[in-house]
Amino acid sequence: MRVKQGRIEAEPAEVLVLSHHEGDSAMQEEASIVDRALHGWLRGLLKSGEFEGKQNQTVLFHTQGRIPAKRVLLVGLGKKKNLRTDTVRQAMGTAVKRVSQTGARSFVTPIPGLAVPSASPLEVAQAMVEGSLLGAYRFSVYRSQASSEPKGLARITMLAPTNGKVSDLEEGVRRGLASAEATAFVRDLCNHPSNVMTPTRLVKEAKAIARERAVHLKVLEKQSLERLGMGALLGVARGSHEPPKFIVLEYSGHRRTGRNSHGTKPIVLVGKTITFDTGGISLKPAENMEQMKA
Repeated sequence: MRVKQGRIEAEPAEVLVLSHHEGDSAMQEEASIVDRALHGWLRGLLKSGEFEGKQNQTVLFHTQGRIPAKRVLLVGLGKKKNLRTDTVRQAMGTAVKRVSQTGARSFVTPIPGLAVPSASPLEVAQAMVEGSLLGAYRFSVYRSQASSEPKGLARITMLAPTNGKVSDLEEGVRRGLASAEATAFVRDLCNHPSNVMTPTRLVKEAKAIARERAVHLKVLEKQSLERLGMGALLGVARGSHEPPKFIVLEYSGHRRTGRNSHGTKPIVLVGKTITFDTGGISLKPAENMEQMKA
C-alpha cells in the first residue's frame, strides 16, 4: 500500500480504479481526465446505461493501449448525498474483489475521486486502506484447495495530485493499516472453531502481542478468579473441560516516543471473549445453530 503523486492518465497500471456517483451527469475530475484520453469511452458507458453508478456496481474494460493503464474498473458510489467514509470502505472492498477476479496483482486509484463531505483527506485515505485490506481478507486455514484460490493483491497505489500534499495521506494509510490488520487478526481468532481457539490458545496469542508490543500481560487463573469472586465467569467455565482464563493487557505508552498515560484516567476496553457460548441455546431458533463459534 503506497501513496504517490502523478497524473492519472499517464500512470501505468494493471487496473485503474475510478468511481462515479449515481445520477451525476458530470464525471469526477479524475474520471473526466481519463475519459478524454480514452476518447469518451467512460461517458459512453454512462449514456448507454451500462453503468449507472449504483453503490458497489462495477464495470471493467480494456483500454486497448490508449493509456498506460491496461484496464479501467468503474465502481459505483451511489447517491452523492449518501456518501460517507463507510461508502468509501465498501467501494474499495468491492474494487479489490473485482480486481482479484481478473488475476491482476495490483491497481491504482486516485484519492481525490473519493472526497467525502466533512471528512479530511487523512480520514478518506484511512477508509480506503481499511476497505482494501478487509475486502482482500481470506481465511483459508482449513480449506483443502486453498492453492486454487486467486492470488491476493501485491500492491495498491493511491495517486495524489502533483500539486497536493502527501504527508496527511501517508498518515491516513498508516492508521488504516493498523486498523485493518487488527481487524483481520480478530477475524482470524473468531474464524477458528472453539476446539482450537480455547482460552489457553487465547493466552498464547496475548503473550505474542505482549512480546511484540509495549504491552504488559497479566493472566488470572482459576484460583485468582475464585478469590476475586468472579462467579459468572467461573459458572460459564464449568460447562467446559478447558480451564478459564482472564486476560489483562495494559498499554502505558510507546517506549520510543516516551508518551505515557501517567496521571491520566485509564481507558478500559472490556471484551466478553467467550470461546463458545451456549447461553440461551434452547431458546434460540435451531436454524444455523451449528455455525455458532467464538
